[in-house]
Amino acid sequence: AAQEQAPNGQGDLSGLAAAACVEPASSVWLVGGGTTVGRTSILHLVNPTAVAADVTIELWGESGQVRAPGMSGITVPAGGRLALPLAGFAPDLASPVVHVEARGGQVAAWLQTSVVRVLDPGGVELVAAGAAPARELVIPGVRIHAGTAVAGSLGLEGYDDLESIIRIGNPTDELANVEVSVTPVTGGASPSTFEVSLAGGEVTDTHLEAAHDLGEEILADGSYLVSIRSDVPVVAAVRTSTITAPGQAADGSLVAGQADL
Repeated sequence: AAQEQAPNGQGDLSGLAAAACVEPASSVWLVGGGTTVGRTSILHLVNPTAVAADVTIELWGESGQVRAPGMSGITVPAGGRLALPLAGFAPDLASPVVHVEARGGQVAAWLQTSVVRVLDPGGVELVAAGAAPARELVIPGVRIHAGTAVAGSLGLEGYDDLESIIRIGNPTDELANVEVSVTPVTGGASPSTFEVSLAGGEVTDTHLEAAHDLGEEILADGSYLVSIRSDVPVVAAVRTSTITAPGQAADGSLVAGQADL
């Protein structure tokens, strides 16, 4: 089963979010979201089992691992659920990676994330569990859409994070040397690659356009496969955004179109 939601301007939110059912687990990795200005991420924990779950949260960001009160000893009752704002643990975090560990009962976990750009709704999403840390990861079905409109909107206030990025997190204590390959699914083009290095505990967001020389060329609209090879186990996810072309106000200034992620 799956669900989708499409808030239309309610509470400054607009966009389409979809998520499939998942099996409860004792370990869940979530790569996505943010707690900077206008970015809200809420961690949802659901315990469908008959036993209470004792949950510990581990959190990493662009400056390393985050340690804050209240991240351990979280009880999710049998048949119950909790909603925890990530900003309560780490405000002003641009690139979160979350690890949920449960003992006793098992839990299902999602990140509900939303964006408000200045005063305009900028998209909603449900970030589901990703692959556990590994030396090889594959992210299929990365869809680039409205790339020209995205490029034309980057100069607008609050819209500088529209570009497609890959978020890579290194939960180990060792330096990670990562090779990222971006392969068009159609057209028969060869993969483009770039390299990223991450210190232990670091998370980084890198534009997928880095696969092109000097990052000067935008990715053509289409579907892509993104693969990662690393010398230490890492986690990864891709974020893409869509937007309609900017309009023009009566005073000649540009007005942003409707955005989602």
